[in-house]
Amino acid sequence: MKSKRYSAVGVVVGRFQVSELHAGHRHLLNDVYGRHKKVIIAIGSRAGQPTKRDPLDYELRRTMLQKLYPRAIIRPIFDHTSNGAWCKRLDNLIEDTFPNQSAVLYGSRDSFVRAYVGKFPTKFVRSVSTVSGTSLRENIAKIPKGSKTFREGAIYVTARRHPVTYPTVDVAILRDDEVLLGGKMIDGGKLRFIGGFVDPADQSLEEAARREAGEEVKNAVIGNFLFMGSSRINDYRYRESGDGIMTSFFRAQFYDGNPKPGDDIDWLTWVKVSKIRNKLMPSHRPLGEILIREVRREKQKRDRLIKEAILAGCEDSTSSARKK
Repeated sequence: MKSKRYSAVGVVVGRFQVSELHAGHRHLLNDVYGRHKKVIIAIGSRAGQPTKRDPLDYELRRTMLQKLYPRAIIRPIFDHTSNGAWCKRLDNLIEDTFPNQSAVLYGSRDSFVRAYVGKFPTKFVRSVSTVSGTSLRENIAKIPKGSKTFREGAIYVTARRHPVTYPTVDVAILRDDEVLLGGKMIDGGKLRFIGGFVDPADQSLEEAARREAGEEVKNAVIGNFLFMGSSRINDYRYRESGDGIMTSFFRAQFYDGNPKPGDDIDWLTWVKVSKIRNKLMPSHRPLGEILIREVRREKQKRDRLIKEAILAGCEDSTSSARKK
């Protein structure tokens, strides 16, 4: 005997960020599919680049679900910062798809239905699986598969994402008229400023600059980090890729210590700022120009202040002599 089919629309909302539906997904969808002639599967979607939590775009998940549930109407439901606005968005999606019809929203105990505050009734479906999408994704990421399909999937995801500009920081550590530069064996004897990629845990670019300076320069007291400017870095790793690096350039004051190289820096050396142009690797030469201009402006400012002080002293002396 066939189960009763309800006239109301059955609605399921899920992220479905898996390579194939697990038992919990299938149980929920099969339950709703068996109860309703009209079914909407709303796929939770977000703007932005693929992430570890959301590696699959909408179209990949739609084709997976449509193949298994061809009768279902599948639509994206995009995230919103407001839960109330998101629920209203879901209600509008249902009403636009099936105007003037009732609907029931289904989910497991840990699903969206606990937070739903829209106009339609909800129903819990008992979960039959303890497997999580997170653990499935983590297992897939551990060991690459050798199949053509696996490689095609990796190419698809990478090719469809937007170009990425990676944020980095670089630091000119100054001592009088010298700057501390680092060397790496791969750079063919050329030098570079201290720096590296901004870490997701960094709370600011200034913090990233301090962290990188501490990692790459050991046994040194460094402080007074000041932003000087920014520049695109022509990094060989991203040439002709569409991606690139944008660095924020800081200056910092060396106070004390005997600097030793750390992290991936092979050696450190002090170089006069006026002599750095031909010593820097090509990708760091734009930063060298920023530093040279900054040092020149500071010198001009000091010279101007000294001149003004001398003139002011002369005027005071002249005034005193007149009084006498």
